[in-house]
Amino acid sequence: MFLPLPSVVWSLGLLARRLGGLFGILGVMEETNSLKKINDEINTSIIKKAGEVLSRRKERGYVRPEGYFVIRLDAAISLACNDFITGHDIDISFLDRNKYKADVAVKIPSFLKGKGAETYTKEIVPKIISAIEASPLVASGLVKSVEQMGIYVNLILDDNQTFSALGEVFSFNDRYGELDFYSDKSIVIDYSSPNMAKHLHPGHIRSTIAGEVLANIYEAVGYTVHRLNYLNDWGGVTYIMEGYIHWKDKIVGSTNKNDLLYSIYLIYREGEKVAGSEETFNKLSIEAKSRLVDYFGPFNTYAEFVDKYKIFDKAARDRFCRLEAGDKEEVSLWQQMRGWSLEEFAEFYDLLDVRHDYLTGESFFAPMGKELLDRGIKSGKIFKFTQELADKEKHAALQELKSGDASEDEYKSRCDGADKDVGAYITLLDDYRRLVLGRADGATIYATRDLASIEYRNKTFNADRLVYEVGQEQKEYFERLFEAAKQLGLLLDRDVNLAHLSHGFYLDADSKKKLSSRDGALNVASLINESIKYFRKKYDERNDAGLSDKEKDVNARMIAVGSIVFNDVKQERRFPIFINKDLTKTIAQFEESGGAYIMYTSARAKSIVRKSGVSKIADKLEVGESLNGEELVLVKQILDFPRVVLKAAESDNAAVLAGYLLSLSNFYNSYYEKFRVLGADGKIDIPHRLTLAAAVARVLDNGMRICHAPAPDII
Repeated sequence: MFLPLPSVVWSLGLLARRLGGLFGILGVMEETNSLKKINDEINTSIIKKAGEVLSRRKERGYVRPEGYFVIRLDAAISLACNDFITGHDIDISFLDRNKYKADVAVKIPSFLKGKGAETYTKEIVPKIISAIEASPLVASGLVKSVEQMGIYVNLILDDNQTFSALGEVFSFNDRYGELDFYSDKSIVIDYSSPNMAKHLHPGHIRSTIAGEVLANIYEAVGYTVHRLNYLNDWGGVTYIMEGYIHWKDKIVGSTNKNDLLYSIYLIYREGEKVAGSEETFNKLSIEAKSRLVDYFGPFNTYAEFVDKYKIFDKAARDRFCRLEAGDKEEVSLWQQMRGWSLEEFAEFYDLLDVRHDYLTGESFFAPMGKELLDRGIKSGKIFKFTQELADKEKHAALQELKSGDASEDEYKSRCDGADKDVGAYITLLDDYRRLVLGRADGATIYATRDLASIEYRNKTFNADRLVYEVGQEQKEYFERLFEAAKQLGLLLDRDVNLAHLSHGFYLDADSKKKLSSRDGALNVASLINESIKYFRKKYDERNDAGLSDKEKDVNARMIAVGSIVFNDVKQERRFPIFINKDLTKTIAQFEESGGAYIMYTSARAKSIVRKSGVSKIADKLEVGESLNGEELVLVKQILDFPRVVLKAAESDNAAVLAGYLLSLSNFYNSYYEKFRVLGADGKIDIPHRLTLAAAVARVLDNGMRICHAPAPDII
């Protein structure tokens, strides 16, 4: 069920509700620069929150890796082969004994690749066999046999010792699967990142889900994780403010204040587009022309409209100068509008039960970006891109075209880019590339603020990794941004890993095109609410008296949200997700994706344990009688869970964990259909089967909680 929000965590909803009061107080304070006052308050709260996040992580404690059978086994095999594997990783995998006549396969991939299969088989495999045979693994009786099978060394494990290791599932309980590999490391993960005065679009939705689950996975392997939401609340905002002042009473049909701001955004962008192209102006319909007259004033010719738009454009730019300078009235209006956007975003985050630790925005980093730009210009690392430099680049591009090292399109793109950037402030990157960091008038742009954000996060959080979960369309931008951060010395000579973890698009299932913003959060909110009704109706159709109405409501919500989240999590991030605009079909698609299936499997296993009347499974277990082939596979799957979590974290890939949970559910359901756990009288027929049921339920519950899709106890 959904957990109450801890007092140390901010939700956007809570923050949005408090903003009015906070900034109302700030507004009455006599300060020359209202924006600076706000940013100072935010900085203080971030530093305080960072301390709370660190304390919270330490208080939770850590699960030592050596507490797990699978980690001890890996370590023992590696130690046995230590004399000849220095600098090489061993690959150790569990096998199905029915298929491969073994439980574990061992190989050393780098040796195999470097030497080739024939030499590897002759030279390396015998060394592995000799090392393991001489190790405590054999002496202790855990490894019963060691045999060569082609490029692999196959091991058979002792059934009793392997089964007994299931005791760790119950000793660690709801923390089984967590392991302390990175307790001395921290991560700042930036995800969701909505735009003020716009609706959350599908990319934000996918970023929100993927980022939340990755944060859970990182925490599970010991990291201190700082969850950050970066609000785009600065670039172009005064155009919306200017439009709001003059147009707010002319716009009808808005569902809320943020929707009103989005309507204003669409109007000003339409005006900007028309003013920039006479061809576009000439193609305007009568209706479109009339709409522009309503907002920008009367005009007949293209030149007249351009004049009207220039008046609007200048007013917006002047307003930005006042806002940037911290003018009290401008800051007050901007802050009020920002709060309207946060309120809409909070509704979506609350639906998904997503909580960030920090909310920062471009506005917070704008002054830092200006300081960074000035500092870079002074040091010579940032400089004005002159016409002379542009001509040199175009000449170099021409030589590449002549030599065949560049295509016509590449040549044209470089020339166009060089002309466009003349007058701007840039920093040079490798291979003739550059990153624009300031306009000709010295004003900063979003890249400057992003670099300032990297420097601030590095200083404030002392993070080992800065992770950005953002769409794949920004791949090249982040590559340039990270390179510029290193060139400008913003990592302060620390070994910080900068990672852009991209995701594919949400696509319309019929057209295969990207979903629009209006098909984004609004439709997903409808989808979640309709999904809840769908699963709640299933309870009514079952006429199940075992649950109260309140329990059915809670369960329906958990299954609905969990199904939607899991559908996203199980996909490889780089692949698109297809959404059907027919909600009935989409709900069915999400139900079939596996989240609900895993929840039902967990509930089935827990039901068996409840019916048995056994209140606690022992930490030290005895088989009692021999395990069959399916049971051996199930035991090894359960024991492999901590290693799967570690693999998901180290590959930044939640799909690894989701795939494992689906595989375990499939195998357990197949096993359940073949073998009874309880007799007709409800008594335990074979004790170790009850242990397997309880262990499967625990692993599925823990895994789904990490996937941000917690399972109900009873369904």
